[in-house]
Amino acid sequence: MDTLVAFARTGNPGTPATPWPQWNQNAQKYVEFGDDSGVREENAARLDFHTPANVTPSTPRVSRD
Repeated sequence: MDTLVAFARTGNPGTPATPWPQWNQNAQKYVEFGDDSGVREENAARLDFHTPANVTPSTPRVSRD
C-alpha cells in the first residue's frame, strides 16, 4: 500500500522499505509483491521467444480483436 501512496504523491513508487529500481535494458528488474516482497532480476532470455529472428511465415498471427 505504501508504494501506491508514494506513487500517487510523488510519481515514484519507491519507499525505504521497497526501493523501486529504475528500468535498465541491460539489467531488467522488477518488484515482486507477496509474503517475500523484493526486487527480482528478470530472466530476459526467457522472454525472447517471439523475436523477428525466429518468426517464420508459418508462425501463427495473434488476433488483436
